[in-house]
Amino acid sequence: MNEKAIQDAYNLFAESGYNKSIDDFKSLIKTNPNALNDSYELFKGKGYNKDIESYKSLVGVSEKKSSVSTGTTPQEVSSTPLQGQSTTLGGEDKEKPKPLVSSGGAKPKATTPKITSKEKA
Repeated sequence: MNEKAIQDAYNLFAESGYNKSIDDFKSLIKTNPNALNDSYELFKGKGYNKDIESYKSLVGVSEKKSSVSTGTTPQEVSSTPLQGQSTTLGGEDKEKPKPLVSSGGAKPKATTPKITSKEKA
C-alpha cells in the first residue's frame, strides 16, 4: 500500500464531490467495487497507466498474490454441511462410516512386551 497514492486518490475523489474522511474513503474503496472503479478512473485520468489490479495493490485494496484473484474475499470453508444440506454429491445421504475410535467406554490398555532373561543376554 502506498500512502501517497491513497492520499492522491482521496484528493481526486474529494474534488469530484466526496466529503468524508480519508479513513472513510479507504473503507469505501475496500467494500464498494463501484467506488473503487470510480477512484481508479479518476486516477487514470491524471496519468496512471496500469491495470485495475495494480491499482488495487497500490491503494491496499488487495495484496499481490501468486494465484489469480477472483475479486472475491476468501472465506473459510467448513467441512460440516449446513442444516438441510446433503453430505453427498447426488443429494442422497449414504450411511456414514463408523468412527475408528469408540466414543465411550474404556480405552484399550497399551501393553508392553515382557523381556525374559534369555532375551536380556
